[in-house]
Amino acid sequence: MAHQLRCLPIIRTILSRVQDENHIPLELHRFLAGDRIEFRGNLPLDDEAGSKLVLLFKLQERMRDLDRVELIARGSSGSRAKRQDTGSAG
Repeated sequence: MAHQLRCLPIIRTILSRVQDENHIPLELHRFLAGDRIEFRGNLPLDDEAGSKLVLLFKLQERMRDLDRVELIARGSSGSRAKRQDTGSAG
């Protein structure tokens, strides 16, 4: 639980970038407005957000070091625009 609380701002950032096919933000971060994850439904994630969140949750299951979990979360929340500006694939 502590892992999720510490990573919650980063999870919100990942969710805030999800858009529909017309590039309209879905504002999914609103479902995590409190200080804990209470939403227990399905969110319409795009491939990038879904992959990042699955990876984050799977890796954090076995880690005890909160600093490492937070570092992984911050690394997975990298911006698409930043990657496009630098010309690197991601």
